[in-house]
Amino acid sequence: MNYPRKPTLAPPVRMYCSLLLALLMLFAANTGAWAQSGKGHIQVECEPGVIIYLDGTFVGVASPDVGGLIIQNVPAGRREILATKPGFMDQSEIVDLAAGQVLVHKIKAFSSRIQVEQYGDAVETVATGEVGSIVIQSLPVQCEVVLETHNLRQNKTRDILSLSNVPVGDHVLQFIGLGKTLRQEVTLEADATVNVMVNFIEDAVHIGSAGQTGYASDDIEIFAGIQFRKIPSGRFMMGSRDDEQDRYEDEGRWRRVVVGEDFWMGIYPVTQEQWQAVMGENPAHFQGEQHLPVEQVSWDDCQAFITKLNARGEGTFRLPTEAEWEYACRADTKTRFYWGDDPDYGLIEEYAWYSGNSDGRTRPVGQKKPNPWGLYDMSGNVWEWCEDDWHDDYSGAPFEGQAWVDTPRGAARVVRGGSWNSDARNCRAAARLIDQPDHRVALNGFRLVFTQDGE
Repeated sequence: MNYPRKPTLAPPVRMYCSLLLALLMLFAANTGAWAQSGKGHIQVECEPGVIIYLDGTFVGVASPDVGGLIIQNVPAGRREILATKPGFMDQSEIVDLAAGQVLVHKIKAFSSRIQVEQYGDAVETVATGEVGSIVIQSLPVQCEVVLETHNLRQNKTRDILSLSNVPVGDHVLQFIGLGKTLRQEVTLEADATVNVMVNFIEDAVHIGSAGQTGYASDDIEIFAGIQFRKIPSGRFMMGSRDDEQDRYEDEGRWRRVVVGEDFWMGIYPVTQEQWQAVMGENPAHFQGEQHLPVEQVSWDDCQAFITKLNARGEGTFRLPTEAEWEYACRADTKTRFYWGDDPDYGLIEEYAWYSGNSDGRTRPVGQKKPNPWGLYDMSGNVWEWCEDDWHDDYSGAPFEGQAWVDTPRGAARVVRGGSWNSDARNCRAAARLIDQPDHRVALNGFRLVFTQDGE
């Protein structure tokens, strides 16, 4: 580690420093001038060689001659003292310095450095002894992780945060995100791995068993900061029966479709935070709350987002086909909605944001009940773009679940699911709507399908 060093102070200099500090205190007591200046002094007590930063600025290296470091003429107020030592975890603490005060701050004993990895970018470690690992995933991805028992704070910015070389025993983890703070106690055994999934939306922390990778349930994974659920292959009846209440003609004919392979479907619509992390801007009309779905994005905009996401080399992302979307929405149900036929629309309040309860705007994802396969907001909140070209009905549509696209591509696309502005009828599982691929409106968003490379 390269850092500027101060020359080691000789014993006479130590005596001089002590005398100088005493004179400054005497001067302040007699005249009050020091306090009136709005400044104070900080005496940092620590072992020799510790590197000290004040408010992010290097101020010196602790010397054995003064038992640490004296920082003079510091403006009063809240100040951050950061102490670093090569091979050990940094220590950071906020202190309150009053005008005219000599504040004594003692640095605690340093703990061996824990290895921190985010997507494999490891930090050098020298930890020894009986250790284990803690693997952390979160929704949303961005949060702050605090390992309270070792004074470690780490901003989590990517899908997986791995803490390796963690000493065995009981630990307290703190997670800060979406304006919330969640705490969890974990017990770590030698050479074991504890997997933690933090869901700020549900105010929940899930702990996986030792030796497990990822989330406690193997049908949920996070790819590129977006949470997906594995949808099993199968067959279903797509569209609506001729006698279905409040159906539209473009939902026919009712037909069997085969989805031949498992696929990963986004558990939530893509959020504004996720869009901005990829595109660098937020086009949404409705802003101001955490975890709102992105909207006012066209089909073309979604394709640009997907192109950038795929360029990261973390797998292949795409829009769902219309058949995949309805199959995942129905979740092995055959009723008008995934919660039943609901003939008087008495249950929709529990499952969807629509014109009857949205107060004229989008709402944060995941607040209503999910469908039987654990997908949220498949009804209401935002219409969701599909890959397919628009066709007036299903006459001639493929039966294998692939996207139905024309050559050359058609002039219009498909959106599904209804929105915050839709009546209950348009939130049915079979409901579909036509829109232009370049049309941006605050009603339309999307969710993603993920396929691992080689699938």
